[in-house]
Amino acid sequence: MLNAVEATQAQAGTYASPGLTEARIFDFYKDASFGAKDTDILRTYSPTAGVTVVRDASFGVPHIFGPTATRRCSCRGTPARRTVSS
Repeated sequence: MLNAVEATQAQAGTYASPGLTEARIFDFYKDASFGAKDTDILRTYSPTAGVTVVRDASFGVPHIFGPTATRRCSCRGTPARRTVSS
């Protein structure tokens, strides 16, 4: 059985990507942070009282804010996604 370091080294070639740097990681992977950045907002709307939906421009992902989980999940026609409100 391999320890963590050995397992990482054994798989290094499998996941190696020449030229991939930390600065370019988001060119290939979506940022999964909670909420949308102020510079990445496609639209903001309120489908029901007390609930605000912010869709990010990059992928159209809904970031749903409301006072309770029940209220956030009650948006008709909007997929429920729990996010942390600021």
